[in-house]
Amino acid sequence: MLETLQVSAARGKRPSLKVPAAVDVLNNDDLSPVSPGIVLNESFQEIPGIFAQNPFNFAQDLRLSIRGFGARSSFGIRGIKVLVDDIPQTLPDGQTQVDSIDPWDIDRMEILRGPSSSLYGNASGGVVSIFTEQGGKEPLNAGASFLGGEYGLRKTRIKFDGTAGKFNYRVSASHLTLNGFREHSSTEFTQMNGKLLFEPDSINDWMFVWRILRSPRADDPGALTLSEAQNDPRQASAGNRSFDAGEEVDQESLGLRYRRTVGTANEFTLVGHLAHRNFSNKLPFTDGGATEFERLAPGAGIKWDSSGKLMSRPNRFLAGLDFFLQRDDRKRFDNLSGTRGDSTLDQIESVATVGYYIRNDFELGEKWIAVAGARYDWVDYKVEDAFLSDGDQSGSQTLTQWSGTAGLVYLLSKRWSLYGNYSTAFEVPTTTELINSPSGLGGFNSNLKPQQSFSREIGIKRAFHNGFSFNVAAFLIRSEDELIPFELSSSPGRAFFRNAGESKRIGLETKATAELFARASVKISYTLSHFEFDSFSTGDVNFEGKQLPGIPKHRLFASFRYCLPGDGYFQFNLNRVGEIFVDNENSLENPSYVLAHLRLGKKGQIRKLRYSLYFGVSNLFDQNYNANIRVNSSRGRFFEPGAQVNVYGGLDLAYGFLG
Repeated sequence: MLETLQVSAARGKRPSLKVPAAVDVLNNDDLSPVSPGIVLNESFQEIPGIFAQNPFNFAQDLRLSIRGFGARSSFGIRGIKVLVDDIPQTLPDGQTQVDSIDPWDIDRMEILRGPSSSLYGNASGGVVSIFTEQGGKEPLNAGASFLGGEYGLRKTRIKFDGTAGKFNYRVSASHLTLNGFREHSSTEFTQMNGKLLFEPDSINDWMFVWRILRSPRADDPGALTLSEAQNDPRQASAGNRSFDAGEEVDQESLGLRYRRTVGTANEFTLVGHLAHRNFSNKLPFTDGGATEFERLAPGAGIKWDSSGKLMSRPNRFLAGLDFFLQRDDRKRFDNLSGTRGDSTLDQIESVATVGYYIRNDFELGEKWIAVAGARYDWVDYKVEDAFLSDGDQSGSQTLTQWSGTAGLVYLLSKRWSLYGNYSTAFEVPTTTELINSPSGLGGFNSNLKPQQSFSREIGIKRAFHNGFSFNVAAFLIRSEDELIPFELSSSPGRAFFRNAGESKRIGLETKATAELFARASVKISYTLSHFEFDSFSTGDVNFEGKQLPGIPKHRLFASFRYCLPGDGYFQFNLNRVGEIFVDNENSLENPSYVLAHLRLGKKGQIRKLRYSLYFGVSNLFDQNYNANIRVNSSRGRFFEPGAQVNVYGGLDLAYGFLG
């Protein structure tokens, strides 16, 4: 029953109804997407409050925003904390890349909507916590998966998993190639993932995880003007072709988690992790248009979760410490029509963060629960400039921040709860944002300040029972010094940043799930996002009252699933995205669009061989739409068109040995 479902996105296992925040849980059945399942966002389109862009441009990575946090990102994810198997994926400066995560390995996902800096510190406007599959109960299982589709889509995967005594293991490897819908949008990458669990006894458990990414090619087709996107959505920007824009990535990451239960009420968790990334790219301009860096990012954390009594009432106390380091050895060169030229920048950027946090959940009575938490973060930046021909831009900067939250839950019944909360979030500029100075010099842009946000939220939840669940949340978020991207015409494709004065976000999010009858179910979610500048101007232009760019005001999702006799299924999804302003002035809108996806499949078993066969159609109604908006882009190049109607199909096989 969902009313006893435990969620851990709030850094401690709690029943979902007793968490004073909007928390969504997607289990294995929910994560079977209607689209091919090659991009992470395909799994959580049903969740309100989340908006994903850029699923087809692998050189720019998936962009994800929760309640507007992350919308500023020109590539990758900003302002949102991402974890995989309790191992942080977000760097200490707030950047997250999810290109090493294989969606086919995901077993469960929890999404915490709203500011969470009191738990996770910097860049916690929301939390995405992913849990990968564990091995099966048999000593050895082997599996293979095959996917093929239009635009040169090919993906294969093999995996081995099982249980041997006190060890549980899973190892997988996959390879994807894609020519792409647009010109100059080919990509190729290989992902290798592993997970080992060891439980020597009832009070200790260990987990070791690793991931490897090899991406020798990811072309960037660039953004188009509105007329170009409408007349020929498959074309690439001429500049991106002539400068051979794109990237190459190699990454390795390791994670170790140890948990120990002391008595019946205390659990201690230790986490250690290390990521290494080699990156190089080419952007569509000459001066400094080629970048490379080598990144090393270690980190560690300790957490104490205690259950007991306070004044004879149930009480849970949480305390912890996080420590992260990041060291980027960055170089830039001229891009001479796709060939690397002279050096223009050479510097080492480092970030160190330390965060201390506490949280307490106290049951005031049979129906009331009070929650309070606080966190202190210390963030230290350093840059060592080795390119001295334009002067020495070495320097350092230290930031400190307190964050807090307070919440109240009222249990209306075993299946209904009301809640309210007040919480804060802060975001420091990432190293990439700090070094992209409009002056063109190295070092850090000293004009950028951290963004701070203050959120008020109320909501109601109904746990799944008798085929129905429901939740709704309303919020008001006020932000100061919001980080806003812009481009210079001399450096198309490179985002620079400035602080807005103040902004206001008013939102409404709701979702309902219902079983219509024995074999059919529907899901419907709706998001209203009224986000605007309260106080912001640049030069003589005043943006007060203008909508924040990059976020649709309305988004509606609907899904219908029907289970056919004989383990077959039919699923139809509809996603309507409203108009999106593309710049601070609201001078131009990206048109609204409706995407429909259809999938048919059948699962079965022949002796020990399990199989799943499926066929799907993406963008069923052949909608012309833009899958990504480059906010405040120069020369009117805001739009990256998405793929037109296309078909795909696949086969999953698994065989249990020795079982």
